[in-house]
Amino acid sequence: MTGPHKEERRGRGDTPRLFSFPGSCGGKKGAFGIRFCVPDQSTKSWKTGEFLGYNTGGVIVDVLDRIIKEAEDVLGIPGEVIFREGVKKFLLSKVEENNSLIKSLKEKYGASGYLELEEKIRRGDVPEHPAWEDVILWEELSRYTEAPQGLVRRLEAGEAVAF
Repeated sequence: MTGPHKEERRGRGDTPRLFSFPGSCGGKKGAFGIRFCVPDQSTKSWKTGEFLGYNTGGVIVDVLDRIIKEAEDVLGIPGEVIFREGVKKFLLSKVEENNSLIKSLKEKYGASGYLELEEKIRRGDVPEHPAWEDVILWEELSRYTEAPQGLVRRLEAGEAVAF
């Protein structure tokens, strides 16, 4: 199959997507096949597009490169900016997701942080279950929120970030 035409995607305002499908693709057991697809507005489903290759565990750099180059043409923005802003937006979405969960834990226990919740458990102010599990969750969320925030700061400063 051939991929959809560039004009067709642009004209309808569709958002192309990469889809991966697991299985034994083309004799590559455990590989993921990658297809470039666009939404079909008439059927509210996806049009199967160009087969891009197999991902056997690593990032398919050539696929990303082709998409970024096409986005450069469509948007008139340098590929480095597209990539940097895309990564930044993804990282910020993870930070927001974690902060939302942390906020719900703060409200649930009336604590400002996981250490305060731990102290409330020790004093008997809060039942141990499920509070101990929430302490662990909260601590992990805090750690996994700090890391992407640091990467965002580095991206904003123009530093190279290894993934």
